[in-house]
Amino acid sequence: MGGGSSIANGTINIGEIALTTLFAAGFIVIVARRGHHAVGAMTRRIGGQMQTGEAEFALAMVVLFGLAALSEKVGVAAIIGAFLAGMAIAKPVPPRVHDLAHGVTELLAPFFLAEIGMHFQLEVFKDTRVVILALILIPVAILSKFLGCGLGAFSHGRVIATRVGVGMIPRGEFCMVVAQTGLALGALKADTYAMIVLMAVVAATIAPPLLQRAFRGVLRKDEPLLEVNTIW
Repeated sequence: MGGGSSIANGTINIGEIALTTLFAAGFIVIVARRGHHAVGAMTRRIGGQMQTGEAEFALAMVVLFGLAALSEKVGVAAIIGAFLAGMAIAKPVPPRVHDLAHGVTELLAPFFLAEIGMHFQLEVFKDTRVVILALILIPVAILSKFLGCGLGAFSHGRVIATRVGVGMIPRGEFCMVVAQTGLALGALKADTYAMIVLMAVVAATIAPPLLQRAFRGVLRKDEPLLEVNTIW
């Protein structure tokens, strides 16, 4: 992330930032629009020739790590490439690949969360200014997500808009990865990182009970659907 590195060093190179943004935007658009076609073609041509068990899953992992590495090269966080890989892989691969990927997620998620916690310094909240900023940041982050996403769905009615807004309140992996990247580059200080992590945890914690209220009555009528969602 060239632009981010220059900012972390205390300099702003407009040309570098503009070029990085251009490459990043082009990369995202191309992969988002054509990625699933490319993965489908690759799976059909290469998958059957691979002399290994779970060939489709192996190809999916190659696409995942390949796009994550490529996204870093064009100036985008690796998680963006991984997210785009998920979009590209979702349709062409069989359900078996999704089941295996779910197992990998459950294996690696604790390590990701542990790394977040290792950089979290609780003592920064001894500073009154940090506490005040956190008390401002948390409601602003929650309301901005709720209002911004809810207003986008308002044409479908107030109830749907409320459900969409509440469902979008959590700020999870992307928020955490951006915060970790900023901390590693020196663009964020420990107190800012701690506030962001606290905000993400609070947003993720309050979302489920709010969703329960927003979907009250609907979940009772759709009990089999609720069971499937609980399993996933």
